[in-house]
Amino acid sequence: PRLHALMAVVVALLVLQAALRGFGQSLDCIATGEGAAKPLGLRFCTRYSDYACCKPPHDAEIEELFMMMTDVGDSCRLRGDVRDHPMAVFYCLPCSPQQPDYVRNGTKEIRICKDWADEAFGTGTNLLKTHRLDECGLLVSSPCRGFMGGQEAILPERDRYVCGDDYVFPHLDYTSVQDFLNGLDIGPPGLDDYTFVVVNESTSEPCFGGAALSNYHTGTIVTVLCALIISILHF
Repeated sequence: PRLHALMAVVVALLVLQAALRGFGQSLDCIATGEGAAKPLGLRFCTRYSDYACCKPPHDAEIEELFMMMTDVGDSCRLRGDVRDHPMAVFYCLPCSPQQPDYVRNGTKEIRICKDWADEAFGTGTNLLKTHRLDECGLLVSSPCRGFMGGQEAILPERDRYVCGDDYVFPHLDYTSVQDFLNGLDIGPPGLDDYTFVVVNESTSEPCFGGAALSNYHTGTIVTVLCALIISILHF
């Protein structure tokens, strides 16, 4: 009976794993195409040094582009630990080990918690004015333009900043945090194909910036539980 019960749990966990894939929730990280793991070492997104969805080259690109985006003059130089800046936290999203829980590959959406977004970027009359964004703005990559099909268009698949840059003042250029996060070349590198959706957090629908219970995402928990149960069966 004990063996049958344990086998039933294993089957249930495997069904759960398959169901998550069926709902467009991948169990793999976007940057690596693999499950989260301990990285060799992260210099910028250090909050994920013990367990991450990225590797050192991804971390280096995140740091480089963040520093370029916030290079808006000596008077606006970031003080203290720049990794605590909300844009830095947002830019490190590709490294979050819980990323597979709030990414929906079926709709190409990434869920952002409204409470976190409100605290990070303000609401009401303070919308998109926090952390001196209204005074300093951001230095955003300019799109590369050319001709496609005989018409002028923004050229896809190009590195950021190769065609110049522009100053952007979010409170003047965007009407909501969601619009801002989806602005051209505003989001973290490697996520250009995804849309950021600001949602209310719930236990059944996790989102980035929420009150996570652990650093392990659903796919990892399923795998670990299966391995634990199998090990028990050998006793």
